[in-house]
Amino acid sequence: MIRSQYHPAGSTIPSTPIPTVYKYIRNRSGVVGAITNPAGVTSSVTEDDIAIIGSSRAEYLNAHGFGPDVIACIVDAFQSVTEVHEFISLTAGCGMAVMELEWFWALS
Repeated sequence: MIRSQYHPAGSTIPSTPIPTVYKYIRNRSGVVGAITNPAGVTSSVTEDDIAIIGSSRAEYLNAHGFGPDVIACIVDAFQSVTEVHEFISLTAGCGMAVMELEWFWALS
């Protein structure tokens, strides 16, 4: 379960500590979990994925916790198109927002 707390200016911080989140876990539906132990941080990005999308894009997918299904969707689309609008139309249902997809495409 993911806990999110917002503390408006001037409010007090709760006495119960909130665990540090090292990485969120995402699937096509969005955030589905959080890793709060650094030993649990792993990557779903493979060496083959890195060869296709490059290390910066691979690091983005890993840092944002996308799972293998999202990564496969993104990588498959990335290698089959040449324009950002084509990429977005193929990947908008993969679990990333359009603005994230535009930013991902622009990474080198």
